[in-house]
Amino acid sequence: MDNWLNLIAKQIPDFNFLDIHSLLNFTYSIDYNETYESASYLTMGLLVNKGKERPKLELVLKFKEITDLTMQRVGGSFNQLLGFSITDISNAGWESDKRYKIDDYENDVLHFYCKEIEFISIKEIA
Repeated sequence: MDNWLNLIAKQIPDFNFLDIHSLLNFTYSIDYNETYESASYLTMGLLVNKGKERPKLELVLKFKEITDLTMQRVGGSFNQLLGFSITDISNAGWESDKRYKIDDYENDVLHFYCKEIEFISIKEIA
């Protein structure tokens, strides 16, 4: 299991990507990577909802060196994600800068690839 996923599991032991219900916020930026090349980064706040009896949480992840970013139907007061997934495709023979495929396979709201994922935080929200 990847380190970022271990960090999530420590705070939410029964975490499942299907618990991610919506996109709360995102920041796109271009910065330098570890080899001082320009690269794209996307930091996302995601709503994790485990049910009525448990608090709602904001999970913040930073996706590093993203490519092929597509967002559709984003805006308004609610950006629902049904079927959010992160798939490790490193064994599929893809380019080395495309280790993960991130998408919303139900609504096709979001789709991109990235080289690395960093866990930023989990916090309870009202």
